[in-house]
Amino acid sequence: QNKPELRTALWIVYGKKDAYTDSPIEYRELEVDHIIPQVYLKTKEELYETLDSLEVSRDLKKIV
Repeated sequence: QNKPELRTALWIVYGKKDAYTDSPIEYRELEVDHIIPQVYLKTKEELYETLDSLEVSRDLKKIV
């Protein structure tokens, strides 16, 4: 479920831009399907690198 607080935080963190295209996006157009865009998660190693760079636990169950 997309909570308004999560949607707003992600919109701000991504600079009010589409995470995939880097184009400006209006809040009302925002769709949250993944917190970390799939493009960064091609392999488990890439997932861990991304999580480490964000200082997020590798155990995603702890952040959900």
